[in-house]
Amino acid sequence: MKNLAFIVDLSFEKYDHSNTVKLWQDFLASETGGSWGQDQLLSLIHPSRDKLVETISRAENINYAFIVIIGKHELVKGELPWAENQIVAEGFLIKQCDICPNSERTTILYESSPPAQLNAPIRSNSVSVPNEWEVALENAEMGVVTITAPDATTSFSEELIFSALKWSKSGNGTLKIPEAIELLNTANSDANSDSQIYNGGRRRNHFPFAVC
Repeated sequence: MKNLAFIVDLSFEKYDHSNTVKLWQDFLASETGGSWGQDQLLSLIHPSRDKLVETISRAENINYAFIVIIGKHELVKGELPWAENQIVAEGFLIKQCDICPNSERTTILYESSPPAQLNAPIRSNSVSVPNEWEVALENAEMGVVTITAPDATTSFSEELIFSALKWSKSGNGTLKIPEAIELLNTANSDANSDSQIYNGGRRRNHFPFAVC
């Protein structure tokens, strides 16, 4: 099974999002996050539009792609009802289809909140993808799902990841993406369940986010 994660920092503003990039790398490499190998974690820091599109489009024969786009953005609908453009930085216009690799399954998270603070270390406990995570991924329908994080005063990525880590201490089995978002909304009284937009289509089996 060939999986790739693209952590893309397009935050051309005053914030330094290196902590957010590292947090995703550490979480995905951990047993809870799926034990992704270092060769499966690709980071792009302030790439040009052409560099971003080229890097992702060259990734072929992928079973699952997990893409995090960090930076202020605005959703702009295309001409067709299902078409969607994405402005991720000032003067940086890119279509969602341009950042979808040739993969059977893809998750795209648009992160526009402040940088992560790295409140606690995440340790990697395994060198191979847990079988439970792999099985859950194979059972999920193919296609693309998106998460659009809200503009907030705290890091959505950090809160989402640490909610999953907290779940892993007492949970069992597989935590699917919509379940992880619901955990975050339940734990955070200030969270608006409508603001963390998860678009999973009509699928019945969602992609895994964490395992324990």
